[in-house]
Amino acid sequence: MRVRRLGVLALGIVMVAAGCGGSHGPAATAAAAAQVNSAACQTSGRDGKPTRQSCTFVLDDGRRLGCNRTFNGPTPSVPQLLRDGCRWLTPLKVSRAMRAVIARIDSARGCLTSNGMRAVGGPAFPSRPPDPIQPDGELVIRSRHPTFIAFYTDAARAKRIEPALRREDSGKGVLLERRGAVTIAWSQAPAGDIRHTVWECAA
Repeated sequence: MRVRRLGVLALGIVMVAAGCGGSHGPAATAAAAAQVNSAACQTSGRDGKPTRQSCTFVLDDGRRLGCNRTFNGPTPSVPQLLRDGCRWLTPLKVSRAMRAVIARIDSARGCLTSNGMRAVGGPAFPSRPPDPIQPDGELVIRSRHPTFIAFYTDAARAKRIEPALRREDSGKGVLLERRGAVTIAWSQAPAGDIRHTVWECAA
C-alpha cells in the first residue's frame, strides 16, 4: 500500500473556506459531530471582472457545504463553517455498502482512541479522475512510524486490489496484511501487542 498514496484522508487541506448565506436549523445541530472529509476550492474571474472565490466541503457522511470565499489555514470544523454562513448543498449519494464502511471506520476510530492511539481519516468518496486502487475509506494512526488502515466495501474488492498494492510497495519496507475487507500497511513491523490491538479494532 503506497505510503504517499495513503494518508490522503488525513485532512491536510491547504485551501479551505468560509462565508456565505445559509440557515442554522436542525441540520446544523445534526452536523455538529460530523467531520470535514475533503474540500475543493476554486477562483474564477475574467475580462476585468471581480474575482470570485468558492469552496465546497464534503463531510464524512456525504453531506456538503458551500462557501463563497477561501483562506489558508487549518481545516475548519463543521460548526465553524455553519457559523460563518456556509450553505447546505445537495448531498452526495451514498450507497448502503458505503454507509456500512463509514460505520466501520467510526467504530475502529473509537476503538483505537480508547487504546491510546490517534487515528485520523474517514471515507474516501470517488476521486476525479478515478483511482482504480483507492480504498473506500482509510484511517491513519499517527506515530513516528504511521500505520495505514484501508477499508473496502467487501472482501472481494480488497482481494482484487491487493496485488497492485503489493507491487507498489515492493522494496519499500512496508508490511502489508489483509483480512477480509480490511488491508493494513505498517511502515514498520509492529510489536505483537500493537498488531493485535489494531487488528482487533479494524476488524
